[in-house]
Amino acid sequence: MTDEELKKTQDNYIGRKEDLVQSFDSPEINDKEKATTKEPVEETDGEETDRNETDNIEDVSGTFSSKGVVIPKFFVLGLLLFVVVLMGIWGLSKILGDSDAKLTMANEAIETLYLDNDQQYLKENITEEDFIYAQEVIDSLSSKNKTDYQIVYDKAHEKFKAITALADIFQTDSMLINGKNVKEVDSLLLQPSVTKSMVDEATAAIPADSSDALINDIQRYYTHASDVLIYAAEARSSFESLPTTISSRDDLLELINNIQAVELQLEDYKLQPQVQAVMSDLQTYANHVGDVITSEEQTNGEFDLAFWDEVGWTDTLVAYFSEQEDNVPKYIALTFDDGPNNEFTPQLLDILAKHDVKATFFVMGAYVDEYPEVARRIVNEGHMIGNHTYNHPDLSTLEAEDVLTQFLWTQESIEDVTGVWPTVYRLPFGAGGKRVIDIMDSMTSILWNIDSMDWHYHDTELTYNHIMANLQNDSLLLMHDTHQATPDVIDLLIPVLKDMGYQFVFADEVSFNLRYFAE
Repeated sequence: MTDEELKKTQDNYIGRKEDLVQSFDSPEINDKEKATTKEPVEETDGEETDRNETDNIEDVSGTFSSKGVVIPKFFVLGLLLFVVVLMGIWGLSKILGDSDAKLTMANEAIETLYLDNDQQYLKENITEEDFIYAQEVIDSLSSKNKTDYQIVYDKAHEKFKAITALADIFQTDSMLINGKNVKEVDSLLLQPSVTKSMVDEATAAIPADSSDALINDIQRYYTHASDVLIYAAEARSSFESLPTTISSRDDLLELINNIQAVELQLEDYKLQPQVQAVMSDLQTYANHVGDVITSEEQTNGEFDLAFWDEVGWTDTLVAYFSEQEDNVPKYIALTFDDGPNNEFTPQLLDILAKHDVKATFFVMGAYVDEYPEVARRIVNEGHMIGNHTYNHPDLSTLEAEDVLTQFLWTQESIEDVTGVWPTVYRLPFGAGGKRVIDIMDSMTSILWNIDSMDWHYHDTELTYNHIMANLQNDSLLLMHDTHQATPDVIDLLIPVLKDMGYQFVFADEVSFNLRYFAE
């Protein structure tokens, strides 16, 4: 083929290709026909053209076609651009911020956790489900806002966990802190199994913010628990340092003093289970000491009551000997101040007669003059009568002559009515000190080692419980026949004391030698 013929053929091919590029095959031709139908090959000067080649060419500049459907390319590109823009807007919102609706939901979620605008106390009866919901709302926020809300949430959740963890530390059947209702910590008992490491670990999880009232309330619980456990550990250490052998009377004297020291150490938290565990071991130890004291090798007359007056009884040794055949004797003197009167003193006399018990009445001269028949009945029924001044002044404020007058007038009033000249007296308010004792050296001052607090409580149950909690082997009980709680308590108390082995004596028969309080 000549050069001229070759050029003509190429130009013809190029023209046909351009026509094909501008359009696809006729829509009447379906895919099956395209796949199976071929036109005869036309030869031009040795050059072949396959029609199928032109049928499959895509028009990249105008449209896309699939199964006869023509889709403009600009539509596809526009759709892609729309998706990209939406994703961009979504991503930008996560970075830049949230809608007002989302922020409102987040604020409401936080409000479901806190009781106050200061975001200190948590809502009453709040639960873990409340925190789960709040966390879900916060998680939907953008990174910028989520950080701020998460900080507030985390602090609330840490407080909540610290409050709920208190149930593992203290014996309780309800939340110790519920809203602003905070139970008194000093009356709570620890769980028997709680340890110092448990408390320390829980304490470390409490948020650090001394300006937060709730955090301070929570901290008080854990501080109290830690104090109790430290106290119990120190008492345990003191107990374990006690000697294991007793070889002489001097050893025993020192040992009893050491037991007393441990008992005093246990006194403040004696109801706590960790402290009671030490007390139980101490009682076992004291029982061993008691066995030594009562054994034939050690007695020989050395450990009589004079010995115990020298060293003093310990609670644990009292408990030991109270179970022995020869009980440690227990005495109590019931004493009543500030009478007589027509309302309460006769009730007391009736109750004492019913139980066949004698008591001591420290009367005021002015009331003896006003109620002579009651004063006379006190003496006639076998009770001791004592001098409590004429009108109950604070003797520490009086001159010596006036002190003498107060007692002398009362002595004369009592003798005129009853024929008895008292030998004992009691200082009003326990005041006056050694100066009054020296002035009144011809009589015996009688104080007390148990104040019933009847003058304070004016309540039968509270007064009774206070007396029972403070009983001693030699009890000199201060009461007042000036209100109804006193005769009511005495009627309850006497049968119980009898069952406990107490002997009822007069005020000057109790082994209690303190005659005045330091001024």
